[in-house]
Amino acid sequence: MLPDVPKRPIAFCEAKGMLPELAWSCSDLAELIVANDGDTARVQELDEQALDIANSIGMQPWIRRILSRREVLKA
Repeated sequence: MLPDVPKRPIAFCEAKGMLPELAWSCSDLAELIVANDGDTARVQELDEQALDIANSIGMQPWIRRILSRREVLKA
């Protein structure tokens, strides 16, 4: 299990309403989890949050990145 440290940017961005940074932080934490403990349920939750934000503000590169990771996890 990862320590709480990687979760702090998400809490900060949520509190400040920093949507692009929140999407980025969720996506980065999902990648970190995949690389370390593979908690796919948490990865899917973070990816969904990042994807919702990215879609709402038109972050096309992040949308592609998240969808690409989903394809890798399915394989």
